[in-house]
This record gives sequence, C-alpha cells and structure tokens, in this order.
Amino acid sequence: MTALTLPPLNKPYRIVFESRPLYLHVTIRCGTTSYPIEKRYWTEILSMQRRLGYDRVLIDRDIADPPPMHDVVLLASELAHSGTRNVKFAIYDRNYDAKRCGFEEMAGTNRGLEVKICGNLSEAENWLSAQFVR
Repeated sequence: MTALTLPPLNKPYRIVFESRPLYLHVTIRCGTTSYPIEKRYWTEILSMQRRLGYDRVLIDRDIADPPPMHDVVLLASELAHSGTRNVKFAIYDRNYDAKRCGFEEMAGTNRGLEVKICGNLSEAENWLSAQFVR
C-alpha cells in the first residue's frame, strides 16, 4: 500500500491517495464545500485513477457541510460524461444522512455512474469487492 498526499497548494480540502491491491483508496477531508471545490477534488481523483489504471475507487469522505442538491446533480452529470463508464465508486460518507446520500447516489446512477454511498467503511469495501464477482 502506497500513500500519496498531495501538498495543500491553497486547497480548502486535504486529499490522500493510497494504492491498494484491488482499488484506489482516496481520503478527502473538507470543512465546507461548493461546486467549484467538489469539481476540483473530483478532477484530482479522476486524474489519479486514470494515471494508476484503477477501475475501482473507494472514497472516504468527511465533509461537514455538503453542497446544495443542484450542485450534486450538475457534478454527477459532468462525472458521467468524463470517461467513468467502466469505473466503480464506493463512497464512505462519515457524515452519512440517508436522505441526502440516497439522493446523491440516485443522481449518479440515473446519469450512468456506478456508485454506492455508504454509512460505514466495511459496507463500502464489501460493495466494491462484491463487484469482482460476476
């Protein structure tokens, strides 16, 4: 397992990438977020995912103040058209709210993303690992 922490560079978030045998593990920490912030860290995630050649990504997300729902829909639409067709995303949301996370997951899957948002890490790992059994 190799961890790569990118330097802050005036970022309002902290992101850490870990190369694991079956998936790319991403830790994202942010006090508050907005569409530009989310787009910025998702661009980093997709860039690293492509660079390392993973088709599975587990995101450990801790964002205290999530973005508005309309920003979620816009971002999901953009992600769905960014070459993520064969990439599976499991998101462990440390501030899990069933209604909000359900909406985020629905917005993503309705646009063609393969995404699951979970309230605990083991559920996210299990969902991502289960994808290997076809």
